[in-house]
Amino acid sequence: PADLAHRLKPEPARPIMLNGKGFTLTATLADRQPPPEIRVRVRLVTPLGSSSSSETGRLMPGTHKYELNGCERCRLESLEFVVAYADRNAKIELVIGELRDDSGTVLFDASRGWYPSGVEVNPTAQGIGVSVNVPASNARIYPLVLPRELPMAGSVAPPKELGTSVRYAIADAGRLPLVPRLGRHGLLMDFEYAMNGFSEGGGTTLEVWLTANAPPEVVNRLRAAGLDIVDDHTAQQRRAVLGRQAPAAALRFVVAAAIAWLALGLAGLLVAAAFERNADRLTVLRPQGVGQRLLRRAALGSRLTLLGFAFVWSIVAFGMTWGVAYDILPPFLDRSWPAAQLPFACLVPLALPALIAAVVVCWVSARVSYVEELPS
Repeated sequence: PADLAHRLKPEPARPIMLNGKGFTLTATLADRQPPPEIRVRVRLVTPLGSSSSSETGRLMPGTHKYELNGCERCRLESLEFVVAYADRNAKIELVIGELRDDSGTVLFDASRGWYPSGVEVNPTAQGIGVSVNVPASNARIYPLVLPRELPMAGSVAPPKELGTSVRYAIADAGRLPLVPRLGRHGLLMDFEYAMNGFSEGGGTTLEVWLTANAPPEVVNRLRAAGLDIVDDHTAQQRRAVLGRQAPAAALRFVVAAAIAWLALGLAGLLVAAAFERNADRLTVLRPQGVGQRLLRRAALGSRLTLLGFAFVWSIVAFGMTWGVAYDILPPFLDRSWPAAQLPFACLVPLALPALIAAVVVCWVSARVSYVEELPS
């Protein structure tokens, strides 16, 4: 649909991007005895999708600023609270203040929404109040960079929720007959949403599919927007590569074998017609008054009848073979494309000329089998 792009992205994402190679984190740790040993690990996602992190070292009681190393054009993924030592069942209270990059730009403050995991979050006047219960496991807070409800469209119904660390509610934005690469079992999400909400490290590779009429400068515009393009190819290039591989060669061999068998069968019709030339079963009818034209029609009709039976049974045999072999040797390993429709679209350009050639050979063989008038 024309408005699908708008429905998939009702509002822009709000990622926290680092503009320098370092940043400063302000944190306040509540004083308690004995003092706990807790650190803040800042987790980042690089432009290539891999994970990176930097730690503050042990937090000291009171309010302090901590210098951390960053990376250019990295996105803040989460703040993790690592407890190295504390009384069992203790509750550690701290406040996360501003995060500034090395240019002095404030990257976030308490006004931004956060999604807690293993901790309790309470916004305060000084910043983001965080309560960590000991023992702590995967204690993190994630910045909310996407809308609370994410739209998705595809060839199947989307899930109710999606996400690993942050669970987002999913809104159904419509149905599509097919989805690029995923066929009948795929979903579409806005590219910016996917980049900022679901590529949490691990070297995730994302793809941008362009239509055939997309202008050539689109790739350069994607690079200018900050994307690192690791591969760029067209459908024709991929088709050429796949056409040189073994499965395509095997299919071409099957087609060549079918053509060879067809040619051999048609040649057999001509040879049989030559042996039947003026055969007794035809000549004995001439003295009875049967005309030559009728005999030729009978000869042609018998061959066309045989051809018709062969054509019908070949279709039946093809359907049975396809039904049995598809589960064993599917054309697509992911079984998600409508492969049952593909053979008919591919066979029509081959079957139609073959059928015309068979009819012509039947007509020629009928003419060859009986061409002479008998003497009166």
